[in-house]
Amino acid sequence: LLLCWGLVTLQYCLHVWQLGQGISPWLVRPDVVDGFLPIAGGLGLRAWLGQGLVDPHHPAATVTVLVLSLSALLLGRAFCAWFCPLGLVGEWLHGLRSRLLPGEWTPPRWLDVVLRGQKFLVLAFLLFIVLIAVPGAALPGYLASPYHQAADMKMGAFFFNLTLISGLCLGWVLLLTATFRQGFCRYLCPYGAWLALLGL
Repeated sequence: LLLCWGLVTLQYCLHVWQLGQGISPWLVRPDVVDGFLPIAGGLGLRAWLGQGLVDPHHPAATVTVLVLSLSALLLGRAFCAWFCPLGLVGEWLHGLRSRLLPGEWTPPRWLDVVLRGQKFLVLAFLLFIVLIAVPGAALPGYLASPYHQAADMKMGAFFFNLTLISGLCLGWVLLLTATFRQGFCRYLCPYGAWLALLGL
């Protein structure tokens, strides 16, 4: 899966780079990038279950949210344990840090609780947008809007054009991932928080 995501990343980066150069891309934008759009996936799933509408622009996001939710109900956090490529990269980063700075660092219980709260705050923000911020009557218009169509490009721009805010966010992710075993999964991943709730 990590190899597949590496190839997808290369294809996506080439597509975005050619667009930036004013060249008609000879590689199409990979649709599977949509899998990293939890808001689009949540809204797409809501539109499909509530109104029978299929998201024409980011269907992979809807499928990802649906599959992850069903897998959590049937298999617990199997996705996190066996399939998530971000978790694997996190293990490698943590392993590299352990070689350079040996020792396993465990935060005190109070700090662990505070850090774990981050992913539930991110999840609460996402659920607010998916369930409350976009009324049901507005879903068809939102799914057809240019803003929604470009959601994956906006996500890419967040990482490709680092600002102070996005740089600090990325730095915080890398710091937690390298410092603590499964740091990203335990402390930041909103999908992990969602699967934990469904696992109950």
